[in-house]
Amino acid sequence: MEISPETTSDPLFTTEEILDCLKVMNPNKSPGPDHLTSDICLMFAKLYPSMVTSIMNRCLELKYFPKIWKKAYIKIIPKPNKSDYYDTAAYRPIGLINVFGKLLEKLIIQRITHHINSNNFACNNQYGFKEQTGTVHALKKVIDTVKQSKSNNEHVIAISLDIQAAFNNAWWPLIFKRLHKIKCPKNLYDIMLSYVQDRKAQIDFADSSATKTLTRGCI
Repeated sequence: MEISPETTSDPLFTTEEILDCLKVMNPNKSPGPDHLTSDICLMFAKLYPSMVTSIMNRCLELKYFPKIWKKAYIKIIPKPNKSDYYDTAAYRPIGLINVFGKLLEKLIIQRITHHINSNNFACNNQYGFKEQTGTVHALKKVIDTVKQSKSNNEHVIAISLDIQAAFNNAWWPLIFKRLHKIKCPKNLYDIMLSYVQDRKAQIDFADSSATKTLTRGCI
């Protein structure tokens, strides 16, 4: 990983930010190993806002992502309408992590996204994982390009590329290189370094259990 950029640090998280993040989480999703759903965590944060805000901000100040929030428990979900359920590809692994870990992740992501957007670091040709853009906008860009080229009597070639299991194979060093290039605020960069260190995934099946340390991708 690259060393921290020589940039200023972002301000501490606000209670309003924290409550807003918890409010948009789906309370019907399976909880992590602590069995706390997002509605319970939201209720706790409303009752003890100073405590929750202090915990999140201490993590940011210490640039430390707690280990207990970095361990995922894997549940295996069968994919529908598969012909062969003896094939591992017929199943989807779902990583369950604690809601407060998700909360800290979301707070960090929001801050980094704001930094990218406010400094115009986002690629104009990116349509996925970008607010207010999607496949409709991407298709419109393709159609407009084809029409413009045809009106100029030019040839058009389309090349389609699909990266299999892109999320599972996201290469962390390249992500940090990009964060360094966009001058990511120092405390956000450093807590991201902590975030990817010693991440683990555990799967239990029958009487067996296996734990793997993750070195790429996301949970």
